[in-house]
Amino acid sequence: MERNSLGRDRLLNTLEENLRRNPRYDHRTTIVHFAVSAKDQVDRIKKLGCVVSANSYYVRALADNYSRVGLGPERADEMVRLGDVERAGISYSLHSDMPMAPADPLFLMWCGINRITTSGRVAGEAQKISREGALRAVTLDAAYSLKMEKEIGSIVTDKLANFTILGDNPITCDPMVVKDVSVWGTVHEGRLLPVNSKPTDQVSNRPILRDRDTEELARIRRLNAEQLLQIESKDKSVLGLRSLSLAADTSRSCTCGSPLVHALVAALESHD
Repeated sequence: MERNSLGRDRLLNTLEENLRRNPRYDHRTTIVHFAVSAKDQVDRIKKLGCVVSANSYYVRALADNYSRVGLGPERADEMVRLGDVERAGISYSLHSDMPMAPADPLFLMWCGINRITTSGRVAGEAQKISREGALRAVTLDAAYSLKMEKEIGSIVTDKLANFTILGDNPITCDPMVVKDVSVWGTVHEGRLLPVNSKPTDQVSNRPILRDRDTEELARIRRLNAEQLLQIESKDKSVLGLRSLSLAADTSRSCTCGSPLVHALVAALESHD
């Protein structure tokens, strides 16, 4: 057994013993960071019903140095083995462990999708995650890890209607530019908040919307839950994403702070 995986073995052994004494079928014990692991541990994680909250930035920041000192090339390249996790069908989310990594969901997605180190090489080709998986990891699966999937994580009736409008679809654009996708703005509680909006009204504390912003807000409101679900059924690249939670599960055991509960939807203009 790999030396640096012994701590995770101890955790999984303890969980297994406790589940035998007191079975729980939806506990969602979260394996946080998931830096160094053994492949057989992925099977145990699935069997025991755990979920994973990983920091995909570790590969970019640490794989080169750890390949020379500490882990060796093979183990360093397999850091954050999310490819195995995704193939096993385990729910996983992404977190920054800020200030370890930037609190930037699109950048964390890019790290997991491409696994490019600071030297420019790809570390662990087989451990790359899909773009759809990466997007779920900062939306739907992040909500699932918190047992908040009934409140956030997708655009459906009765969930919070807060979301971010992107300038491109991170599932269909070039995977190398995912981190550079622009953010047009957000919609929060029915208010349209463009990134380059004018100052807020001092009385209402609401942004002063331009005419075209008001028209955009009216159009967004017309896209009710049923219409968005129809869009989703026609175009699987749009997951019907309602909230973007930057691995909100990290607030349980890390110093990352409160969950970032926002929303993420690819540019709606293309679905008029």
